[in-house]
Amino acid sequence: MDPQGSSSSARNSSNKRTQAYTTAGILLDGIANVAEASDILAPLKAACKTTKSILDVMQAINDNQEEWVDLTRRLREYMSSIESQMKSFEEYPPAERVVDKAFSQPLIEYVESLEEIHDKIVNLKENRSRSKLGFLKKFSNVKMDAGEILKISRGIDDRHKQFMNALSLFTALRVQAMERSAKAEAQAAAILQLPMVTFVAASVHTPCLQGTRHAVLDKIRRWAEDDMSDKPIFWLCDIAGSGKSSVAMSAAVSWRAEGTLGAQFFFSMASAEASNTEKLCPTIARELARHIPELVPYIADAVKRDPVITRSPLEEQFSTLITGPLRHLDKRIIIVIDAIDECKLGSQRRELVETLAKGVRESKNLKIFMTSRPDPVIEAVLKELSNKEKLEDRLHDPNHSDNIGDIGVYVHQSLYRVLAHDKRQRLVEKANGAIDDVYRLVFERTDPNYYTVMCATLALLLAAYEPLTVDDLDDLLKHARVRGTSKALLQNLGSVLSVDSSTLLIQFRHPTFVEYLRRCTIAPATDNGDRMYLNLANAHGQTALWCFRNLKSRTEGLKFNICQIESSFLLNRQISDLDFRVSKFIPRRLRYASSHWLFHLAGTDNNWQRKLKRELEQIIEGSYVLYWAEVLSLIGGVPRAIAGLRAATSHIGIKKENKNRMTEIRRFLMAFSVAIQDSAAHIYVSALAFTPRKSTLHRERAEKYRNTLSVIRGVEETYLDLPRTLRGHEGGVWAIRFSPDGARIVSGSDDKTVRLWDTDTGQPLGEPLRGHEGVVWAVGFSPDSSRIVSGSSDSTIRLWNADTGQPLGEPLRGHERWVWAVGFSPDGLRIVSGSDDKTIRLWDADTGQLLGEAPPGQQMHMVNEVTISSDGSQRVSGSHDGTVSVWDVHTGASPHSPNIDDPKSPSPTLIESPNAVPLPIQIPGFKRCLLLHDGWVQSSGNFLFWVPPENRYGLQNQNLRLTMPTSSPKRATKLDFTHFQCGLSWTNVRNSIGK
Repeated sequence: MDPQGSSSSARNSSNKRTQAYTTAGILLDGIANVAEASDILAPLKAACKTTKSILDVMQAINDNQEEWVDLTRRLREYMSSIESQMKSFEEYPPAERVVDKAFSQPLIEYVESLEEIHDKIVNLKENRSRSKLGFLKKFSNVKMDAGEILKISRGIDDRHKQFMNALSLFTALRVQAMERSAKAEAQAAAILQLPMVTFVAASVHTPCLQGTRHAVLDKIRRWAEDDMSDKPIFWLCDIAGSGKSSVAMSAAVSWRAEGTLGAQFFFSMASAEASNTEKLCPTIARELARHIPELVPYIADAVKRDPVITRSPLEEQFSTLITGPLRHLDKRIIIVIDAIDECKLGSQRRELVETLAKGVRESKNLKIFMTSRPDPVIEAVLKELSNKEKLEDRLHDPNHSDNIGDIGVYVHQSLYRVLAHDKRQRLVEKANGAIDDVYRLVFERTDPNYYTVMCATLALLLAAYEPLTVDDLDDLLKHARVRGTSKALLQNLGSVLSVDSSTLLIQFRHPTFVEYLRRCTIAPATDNGDRMYLNLANAHGQTALWCFRNLKSRTEGLKFNICQIESSFLLNRQISDLDFRVSKFIPRRLRYASSHWLFHLAGTDNNWQRKLKRELEQIIEGSYVLYWAEVLSLIGGVPRAIAGLRAATSHIGIKKENKNRMTEIRRFLMAFSVAIQDSAAHIYVSALAFTPRKSTLHRERAEKYRNTLSVIRGVEETYLDLPRTLRGHEGGVWAIRFSPDGARIVSGSDDKTVRLWDTDTGQPLGEPLRGHEGVVWAVGFSPDSSRIVSGSSDSTIRLWNADTGQPLGEPLRGHERWVWAVGFSPDGLRIVSGSDDKTIRLWDADTGQLLGEAPPGQQMHMVNEVTISSDGSQRVSGSHDGTVSVWDVHTGASPHSPNIDDPKSPSPTLIESPNAVPLPIQIPGFKRCLLLHDGWVQSSGNFLFWVPPENRYGLQNQNLRLTMPTSSPKRATKLDFTHFQCGLSWTNVRNSIGK
């Protein structure tokens, strides 16, 4: 034997043993790491690494036994399946790959069994190496026993099955978790569709001061904890400024800590959206979802089942979004509703209280805590209910000594920086209910050098139509040249003003302070310095100027395609990220200015009108109007702008030519309101093309916006005073009335709907008002044009909000046959109705209660018409027998019944209803087109352009020109598409001169 060769072979053998032991050590370390790791990939990687090491060693051993080959094959298959699982798990986010120690035990055991196999294979290899070197020749042909190999195979099979079962279970659990996560996201998305009031009560109201209101809060606590009580409603009723909202806040804070608070809603006159019930139910539903997560699936399902539930009557919303989900909950839940009296409409207050009363009857685990000032509407509903607890006049009554003490605590803590102790004490002694004394003394003690600035700043806050942020107010003060800051104001008046920490909105702490400031806007007869005076007209002028400058700002003002909308094929509501774009591209100050500048202008005096003349003319001329219309379209501000233009043009200080221009803009917004409100892009793509030839905007189009539709025939010279036909009903129209302000028309039809129309354009305003179950025979407006009343063959009378189209309360029931006539009293407080049941009835317009009937116990003919005299003392009725009767409103007696000749039976006025029709022509570049009922021309789901009502009926095509004969046989509309830009190229509507 060659000594050198033997030495070399020995060294090689020693190196291989060292390498094998090193590998084994690494694998043992890997097992330890696997035991400590929390990621599912750790044992998989360890298993693959160990299996690969085993296969490497086995490959070096020359063993052709069938069992050995089968073991090798099995290990390769197992490694392949594990690698496949690894690839799958690598796509999981790290958080989804976490596995606990108990669950990972089968995985670790599998890796340990692989390690045992590895050790055996390494030992076999070492024995063979030693035998080949001649040290143990009898082992030169050593082989692993077939039985041992089978034992290893069965062991690894069992461990692998456990391993794969564990992985399958892990995968199933993770899939379920991800499905739950996806479901949770879908539920959250559904709930987020519910609109929510942004008014934050905590920014205005604070809980009771420590050490006050013990007796009252203890009584409320006992009511809340009494599960056996048959009074699920607690009504805290007291005068303004008595501290009801603070008590409500304290109760809510306590119930939130206990886990029994479901939701809270604080009405506020200072907030446009918190002074009505339109967002009450969706806000409460979202609060329930936030406070009680187990209700989320049920609220989400309710929204998914009825995505437009917020358009339903209040009672249906409450049942669907609140009492329905609460049926799935066992524990007691309390909902807090504060300051119901600050809900502006009496009809809404009545409907709300009735809905709450019904809600607690339907849900045994629901309690309602509500507060209000003394209110006859609320009292009328609740006085008949036995299921309420009422605490009245407790907070301010001086007969309760704790009230005097509580007022003392409040005054001393709130005004300790303003007044000396003795003066605060005198104030406590005289404060019982006289809240004006508190506010007056606060201002009297203000630094005289700051007094004028303070008055000017408060006037600006009072004139604002929505709360201003700290930065907004500072910017407004700078432009108004008022030498003050919001910081100084809040430091001096922190007891009556507050700032929301999240939004930085400045809020009045209490509505009584707002009422006090409004009284201060009335100029005193003599300037004796007895009270503060706020010049509101001057504040409106300063704010109007600020608005003009925000509109014209070069960096953050109005501009073309302000929200960078890519395609005109999509309507606003189809742009998924529109809210984000509005927030990003339309600054808050520009949104404010666009919504309110006209109302500030209307609130100024003649002196300010002269100052603002040049600013006004710049805004109402040229492209600013179109850019402003874009913002209105995107923020839903078109109706407010129309109302603002009407209000501003009524100001005597505005020159005639500017009034005419503003009137034309109003006509433009009304005539094309459908297109403008649906799509900002179609202000240019559709509306401009149909503007009357002599209008300023038509000339603007010819100069700057040539690459759009060209209407070569069918455009009016000027805006029509009245349309010839109003189209929209689907049946005969039996009732029509003008609103008192002349701006709208209301109609009733045998299609069971009521519709509103714009008198200038003939355009329908919103969707039909649905609710009646029969022909609508009679309609009417309230004197202030805010409400509509309708009577139907379903024997009911309905009230509607004339601005939103929402029904106000439940139908008024009492008549036994068709209702032919309805009307409001001149003061708007009562409704009179006449029926086929031969009676006239009088109703309370706020509560809906029946006030009386005429003739009591007498017979008369069918009543076709009713009205109330201007002084409200008499009602006049016209009957089917040809007589007109005059009745005393209070007694029901008929002093005289004159005969009227030539009675007229009702005759229907037909208002046509167009159906959506396919167009038998091809518009260049588009497939089959459809004319929708609201005037949109659509192709393959894309909105191409909009056509006014009088240009929609009958179609033919001549080359690139589309001819649409109107309802009048004397003219037809021809559209030229030669330069038509739409879709992704819509921004090319501007020619090079206009860019």
